[in-house]
Amino acid sequence: MSIQVHLVMFAWIPFVIYMFSMKSPKKASLQCFIIAWLFLPNAEYAISGLPEYNKISATCYGIVISACIFDRNNLLKWRPKMIDCPIILFCFSPLFSSISNGLGPYDGFSCSLSQTVTWGLPYLIGRFYFCDSKSILKLIEYIVIGGLLYVPLCLIEVRFSPQLHHWVYGYHVADFGQSMRYGGFRPTVFMEHGLMVGMWMATAFMCALVLSQFNNAPAWFKYRKKMILSSLFITLILVKSTGAIFLCALGITCIYTVKIFKTKIFIALLIFMPLFYLFARSFGDWDPQVLVKWAEVTTNRDRAESFAFRIENEEMIVNKAKLRPIFGWGDWGRWRIYDDQGEDVTISDSLWAIIFGRNGYVGIFSLFTFLLLPLIQLLIKCPNTQWFNKKNYPYCILSILCTLYAFDCLLNAMINPFFALCAGAVIAMNPKKIVSLKTNPTSSLKVSTP
Repeated sequence: MSIQVHLVMFAWIPFVIYMFSMKSPKKASLQCFIIAWLFLPNAEYAISGLPEYNKISATCYGIVISACIFDRNNLLKWRPKMIDCPIILFCFSPLFSSISNGLGPYDGFSCSLSQTVTWGLPYLIGRFYFCDSKSILKLIEYIVIGGLLYVPLCLIEVRFSPQLHHWVYGYHVADFGQSMRYGGFRPTVFMEHGLMVGMWMATAFMCALVLSQFNNAPAWFKYRKKMILSSLFITLILVKSTGAIFLCALGITCIYTVKIFKTKIFIALLIFMPLFYLFARSFGDWDPQVLVKWAEVTTNRDRAESFAFRIENEEMIVNKAKLRPIFGWGDWGRWRIYDDQGEDVTISDSLWAIIFGRNGYVGIFSLFTFLLLPLIQLLIKCPNTQWFNKKNYPYCILSILCTLYAFDCLLNAMINPFFALCAGAVIAMNPKKIVSLKTNPTSSLKVSTP
């Protein structure tokens, strides 16, 4: 790795602490998290006995240390609730896996610590700093800003191929062959893969649609609304991520069908589909060849063959996982597939299958529970007519985004802690308290803290 990688990575925690000293904790944590996710290098440092040091762990460490220094009183007042049980169970599921496989408690605690840093700390940051309406709206605003910052960078890589990470940090991250799509290039910018960029641009576009619904949107957005929406949409298409485009269309369809028809049936289907896939694939012997044929009809033969290849490899992982279904095989590659010569032949493209193989049913159902729970709460407690009014819109869109990421986990192995932060932001909301407020289209969104 180049010298600039070492400088950026090891200067990042002091920078986060400096940001907390200059800004409010909410603004500092939000800005640092987004800057790190979008621009820090994809580098990892192995530390004996501790999780790998990468851009997300560096940011989480920096925010937690800074909160202990500058926001200690509020931090000591915070208490977990019953609603946090799914993420706690998910973070500690590697401990159960290690003990059940005879790997010992030390290995289990080490793996649980790594899972906590990757998923639990981003969730905790969202839960602690972004659980009220004003901060959630600010979170949505910064997602749009992050998307706009990526627009020119994506266009550069669409034209010249994925080179920015190499130009700035001295090396490529992803396999260059995977950057070719539909006769052109799929950008990766400073992320691990083009699929992550596609999901980020889809998220930014949907959040921009949310901001466009508010009369009191920030001035930088309000007077350039059409240009911002157009640039984000065009970039989303040029990123050439079929799955992200599909998920974006699915989310927008759910939003507008609920608004027009005043029914929650579409939201219920949005929740039901990933759950059905999980149950059918992990408990039953359902063969999703019908989805392969549908992909061939709606996209093209190459995309359908790629999807079929993912399904075949997923099938091998799932079949092995079913031999230890409750807690899985644990880490150290025990869940992977090896041929007669001991060679690893696993191609793991689905995050749910990886978690199922490593941590069993406990892992996958705790992961999908904390991702789907915000939308399930709204489905149960929020009246149809109140879903997308001016006050509830930010909560609803973040809940839908978490559910769309749950969809993405069925097909891709893209670990994205930003959605854990979003889940933490909205999972502890009180829908009854939100919907009890009367809607005023011209209000300034002064909503009580859930």
